[in-house]
Amino acid sequence: MLDVGTARRPLPPGLRPPEGRVDADVAARRRLAASLRRLSELAVTSAATESTLVSAAELAERAERALAAAPTARFADERERRGDARRSPSWADRGSVMGRANPIAPPLDVWMEGPLAVAEVVYDARYEGAPGFVHGGHVALAFDQLGGVVVAERSVGALTGRLEVRYRKPTRLHRTIRYEAVLDEAAGRLAHVRVRALDGDEETAEAKLAFVELDPTHFEALVAAVPAPRP
Repeated sequence: MLDVGTARRPLPPGLRPPEGRVDADVAARRRLAASLRRLSELAVTSAATESTLVSAAELAERAERALAAAPTARFADERERRGDARRSPSWADRGSVMGRANPIAPPLDVWMEGPLAVAEVVYDARYEGAPGFVHGGHVALAFDQLGGVVVAERSVGALTGRLEVRYRKPTRLHRTIRYEAVLDEAAGRLAHVRVRALDGDEETAEAKLAFVELDPTHFEALVAAVPAPRP
C-alpha cells in the first residue's frame, strides 16, 4: 500500500530528538527515563516477594522526593525562552510517544523514506491489552503521532481532527512493529493521512486521519492560553 523503496533520511530539526553527542543533562535525563521504563516494566511483571517490593517502593519514593525538590520546566517555559518550542530538540526529546527523555514513551524511532514517515518500536508488557498483545489504544496513539509527523514535516501547525482505525488482527508484544504514514491529500485547511502497522509482512491495523491546519498566530494563541499547573 505504501511501499516506495527509497533511502532512509532523518526528520527535520525540531521534529526529532537530539542525536549523536548530547549535553550531559540531556544524557542524564535519558538515562533516568530508560531506567524508569525498565523499572515500570518490572513493576508489572516481577514476581518478587512483598519485602522486595516494599524496598523497591521506598527507593522509588526517595528518588521521587529528590526530583520533586528541584525546579520544573514545562513545554510552555521552553516556548517562552526560545520563541517556538516546536523547533527545539528538547521539545521532541520529552514527547510522550517519541521522546527518549520521557519514561512513558516506548519510544518510537522515526525517520523519513521519501514521502513516508516510518517508525519502529518494540512494545513491552507495560503496553499489554489482551494477553500477549498490544492494547489497541497504543496502536492508535502511534498512528496519531506518525500522522502528525507527516503533516509537521510540511512546516504546518495542525491538530488532529479525526482518527479512524481498522484493526485487522492483534499486534503482538515483544516484536518489532513498523508504522508507515503518507500524506493522502491536502485541501484547504485539511490534511488527510493514511497510516498502517506491520508485524513483519503482516498488516495488523490501518488508519485514516484528518488534521486541521492552523494559522501560526492561532496556534501560538492556543498554546499561550494553557494555564500553568497548580504547584
